Amino acid sequence: MSLQSLRYSSKKLRHVVWQRRSHTQGYDDFRPYVGLEHLEPWTGRLLGDVVKCSDGDSVNDVSLSNIFESGDVLFGKLRPYLAKAWIAEFQGQSSAELLAMKPIGIEPRFLLYVCLSRYFVDLVNGSTFGSKMPRSDWDFIGNIHVPIPERCKQQLIVDFLDRETAQIDALISAKELMLDLLFEKHRACITYFMTRNFDSNTSAKRLKYVVRLCRSRTQDCEGGSYVSLKDIQPWTGQLLRNVGDSNDCTSVMSVGNNFESGDVLFGKLRPYLAKAWIAEFQGQSSTEFIVMRPTEVEPRFLLYTCLSQYFVGLVNSATFGSKMPRVDWTFMGNIRIPIPEWNEQQNIVSQIDQEIMGIERLRVKTEHSINLLKERRTALVTAAVTGQIHVEEMVS
Repeated sequence: MSLQSLRYSSKKLRHVVWQRRSHTQGYDDFRPYVGLEHLEPWTGRLLGDVVKCSDGDSVNDVSLSNIFESGDVLFGKLRPYLAKAWIAEFQGQSSAELLAMKPIGIEPRFLLYVCLSRYFVDLVNGSTFGSKMPRSDWDFIGNIHVPIPERCKQQLIVDFLDRETAQIDALISAKELMLDLLFEKHRACITYFMTRNFDSNTSAKRLKYVVRLCRSRTQDCEGGSYVSLKDIQPWTGQLLRNVGDSNDCTSVMSVGNNFESGDVLFGKLRPYLAKAWIAEFQGQSSTEFIVMRPTEVEPRFLLYTCLSQYFVGLVNSATFGSKMPRVDWTFMGNIRIPIPEWNEQQNIVSQIDQEIMGIERLRVKTEHSINLLKERRTALVTAAVTGQIHVEEMVS
């Protein structure tokens, strides 16, 4: 969207705000701290609790912070495509990557919506420098022409957007709750089928007798794809990113566990997260994975065993270390797991796969719906602040 497409008159941002340039050393200041991580992209909302300092406490890991006042509008100049903006509700200190602006010729909430518009974010993002940590600066941002309708029109637009975005956000929240429920259903489905099909006649064997522990390691993770704990979604056995198409063993730990396609990996660090996965390719993994090669158990049956609440709870009970709890193979390998006949294993796996397939279809559909609602929210904000829609006609 170009400057010419703005319906309202415009002014340079620096002419309608005053940029605060006051700084403080984080370890010398007791104001609550707001970082980029505390701001939700594209919504203007604060996420969770900020670091609130009291007398005697400080933000020890913050060397230089910006000071802001209640009513200021903060905008993230680092990775501006994330559209992190917020109206301060209290006096505090923020990351130096957040610009603090005091509105002087523009309604604060109208300015917030301008900062959350695609028009503004795209302009800022187009000016960034630095490949790994792209950021913009005030010299460019301050010279962006922003729409400035009459004050009464600004308030009309703000009231309209507050009402409409609240309705959209309520729909998004409901669908995100649905995603949480689907996740729980996925987890419960595995446990249900893994326990329902076992009976007293099912033989049990120690884990170490039905798998072979793979101890092979590679220095510097040479020549393969690398899988870390963060790449595995908890409780589902799903890989969260595509790591199998190219060599991505860069900037990782110097030693990695080797695995082959068909091996089952289980995260021994914080096992309560239930991070397990069947390898779909050859590669290397974090040494925090236990790599098992099934010998007398169907691979997916083993995966679902590792994802069952009974197994995870048992493993988690044997962890050592308070900050970084982990389990070892000595304990895990001695866990007795039910091993039905091979065809029964396949039958159980088939039942679980069928149920999960339905859950996954609904999950994908729900996530797509959420993305559409978020796009609608951003498009509505952009259209309203730039005058592409006639708000006065929509509220009359």
